[in-house]
Amino acid sequence: MSEEIDLVMQWNAAGAVARDDVPRALRASGAHPDGARWLRFVEWLTLGAGSVLLAVALVFFIAYNWHAMPNVARFALVEAAIVVAVAACLWRGPDSTAGAAALCAAAIATGALLALVGQTYQTGADTYELFAAWALAILPWTLLGRQAPLWMLLLAVVNLASQAWFARWGMASAVGGQGALWTLVLVNAGALALWEIGRRLDLREFHADWALRIVAAASGLAATIAGIDAIVDSRTAAPALGIAWLLWLAGIWYGFRMRRVDVFVLAVGLGSVVVVAALFLGKHLFSAAGFVSPLLVGALVIGIAAGGIVVLKRVAQEAHS
Repeated sequence: MSEEIDLVMQWNAAGAVARDDVPRALRASGAHPDGARWLRFVEWLTLGAGSVLLAVALVFFIAYNWHAMPNVARFALVEAAIVVAVAACLWRGPDSTAGAAALCAAAIATGALLALVGQTYQTGADTYELFAAWALAILPWTLLGRQAPLWMLLLAVVNLASQAWFARWGMASAVGGQGALWTLVLVNAGALALWEIGRRLDLREFHADWALRIVAAASGLAATIAGIDAIVDSRTAAPALGIAWLLWLAGIWYGFRMRRVDVFVLAVGLGSVVVVAALFLGKHLFSAAGFVSPLLVGALVIGIAAGGIVVLKRVAQEAHS
């Protein structure tokens, strides 16, 4: 939808579309949704939310009736749900709204099945092994289904698997005790880069703007935590996280300003700069300026945020010109 708006604004700047005709051009291009598009959105929202809630309800149903259900009944219920969901996806097709929702429900139920195996037979597997197996199990569906929600689920599971691994084994030994944070940064920054590469390759699932926003926000959160840790952590490995944060900012600027303009992703970068700058200034000005430091920090942060907003407005205007 944003591409249609950009195109109409470019036509307007070139004089091909008069200013008074811009609203009509936006409606004709589909940038402003009509009744049919709103109906499709409601259909997608209700089917998607319904499928996810059904899959989650299955987990709670089994947990609540754990002692009343034999092992065979538990496994049969979860496996039947997966079979029905996959069958519905094949029947309606993975490209349809109903098929995509069914495939997402099957992916969530797969995780429930793996958790059920571990809980029933007490295999001794760690939590990270559950999430890693879940990610591997739904990877083929994600590649074949080509649906943005499946990629979001896979990214969430990979993040959980990596963090659970460090919580179990690597927190005290890897990268100066900061392996979990490095993994969080690399996984989410890599996901943002891969998402943009997929978009440039014109892969259908990577054109979902809402999914790009989520990946960018997750990447920005991880990078901001790294920047904060570089300031407050006294360990020798901490400054490297500050370098990683700066590299992330440079990548955001290059990918979403120089190569392609995306104001939302740039705004995520600006928000990260404001947070990290506020902490940095507060730490270094507090001892020097005493009680006046909060005022100085507040003024400087407001100035940084205002300057960033001005830059973002100019970038948006350039993109529409």
